[in-house]
Amino acid sequence: MNDEHKGRLFTATNASVIAIHQQLNHLAMIRLGAPSFDGLGALPTPDQLASFLETAFWASLRTEEGRITSFSATLAARQDVPGATVLRDAVSYDENQVAKIAPAVPLGGCLGVSLSVEGFAIWGLARGCPGALVNSITVRVSEPGVLRVSVGPFDPFAMLDGRSDLILDGANVSLADALQRALRLPLPVDDVVETQAVWRDAIAVTELARIILREGHGGTLLFVAEENEEWDRSLEFAYRFATPDTTIPDAIRQELSDSHAFGEQLSRWSQMDLPVDVKNAGLALSASTPQRDLENLIRPIASLARVDGAVVMTKGMRIVGCGAKIYVGHDAISTVCLLKALSGEQQVTQAPLETIGGTRHQSAARFVGAHHDAVAVVVSQDRRLSLIHWQERLNSVEVIHNAEWWA
Repeated sequence: MNDEHKGRLFTATNASVIAIHQQLNHLAMIRLGAPSFDGLGALPTPDQLASFLETAFWASLRTEEGRITSFSATLAARQDVPGATVLRDAVSYDENQVAKIAPAVPLGGCLGVSLSVEGFAIWGLARGCPGALVNSITVRVSEPGVLRVSVGPFDPFAMLDGRSDLILDGANVSLADALQRALRLPLPVDDVVETQAVWRDAIAVTELARIILREGHGGTLLFVAEENEEWDRSLEFAYRFATPDTTIPDAIRQELSDSHAFGEQLSRWSQMDLPVDVKNAGLALSASTPQRDLENLIRPIASLARVDGAVVMTKGMRIVGCGAKIYVGHDAISTVCLLKALSGEQQVTQAPLETIGGTRHQSAARFVGAHHDAVAVVVSQDRRLSLIHWQERLNSVEVIHNAEWWA
């Protein structure tokens, strides 16, 4: 090994780096051309990829004014990222500069990083992560020392921490999809709007979990069947609402209803025998209804997780209250089935309840063990997310660790 590679976590010979490079090369071949990472339009070498990841890893361990360095960075030329804010003078892509500029990255955006003969440079701030639109590499850091790597449309393609690097077989994994399956929410085949609403409900919960993860205080989201005495006897609320909060389902269904109505109006206007300018004016008026911002809608709900205890929601996304303490006998369950959030074949292991995590995890698992139709999303203060539900096939509580990889 060359002296310059001594002490590096990621090198050109790492299996994870090789797999990422091979996937990138494959995408370039099937898309009939390499991405423009630089002025030369060449694919990064395995050693360059390793350096890109190494910098992101060490930057993730830095803090600025007590804040952890949370960011995304995409290796792509500026011409491939329309709408980005371009720096007049590019800055070096090193851990110090990344830690300094990371707070300026727009929510959901990323650092734009280019590669040239001089090395890597941060050329600007993108409002979104364009990895799925170009043959590129995106690395996301939401917690110290863990890199979520996307290759083109495959998100995540790999989860890397320098020790137990995992290649996720290039399969897309979604927390919203996992939640929808765990909650066993039916999709009404005869109601297109409600089918969309059920899926949007799962997306809203995913966004709620993301906000709690980012804020770092942790919390438990406990999903129960519509109000009944069975699960009610297992909870003691510090703050129970007089009337369940229906902000999420109401907003989602209203927006879908508005979109459906707009589509029908658009169809009617297009069939009318009217001058073009009149049609355009009518369409502009119909489209003037402001779109609801999902994150701003959900952020006040995420604040409820700051209260000690669980936020309790029905599967219809109605919020019953917060600060709920779980009271289920300690002899309810003694073991659970444990797995990590991987794609493909998943190895399930049986584990003692006390080994799955702290009080939040154990209490949530006991609750699910007592009420099989309940689902828990547990976020620890170290930004780990677990999905806990009853698995009929295993006749056991199933605890999925590292579900933050899907978020």
